[in-house]
Amino acid sequence: MYSLPFLAGSRSAGLDRPSRSVPDPPGRASIRAVDAEGRDAQAVRRLAAVAGSRPPSGAVLLAEVAGDPVAAIGIFDGGFIADGARSDLSLRLRLHLDRLFVLAVIAVIGI
Repeated sequence: MYSLPFLAGSRSAGLDRPSRSVPDPPGRASIRAVDAEGRDAQAVRRLAAVAGSRPPSGAVLLAEVAGDPVAAIGIFDGGFIADGARSDLSLRLRLHLDRLFVLAVIAVIGI
């Protein structure tokens, strides 16, 4: 992400810190692609029932916190569902942006 001169300049300025592996915070959401009619259909339907709307169809980006689904968006249909009590605006925006990224990749590479 950063250019080599930037990294070299930061090291010479004494900003070089030891690297360490920090695990994700416990409340951080993970996002994965699933099939709404496949193995994760039950989780998507439960989330839709909590949200009070229809579940998205086809390929879905599913956001989970501690293994529990909290939000989902259909990649092709754009249908969005979320548990308002367990998801925040930043997670919702992240899902929408991830959907746009996946659609852009599909447009460039093709299926």
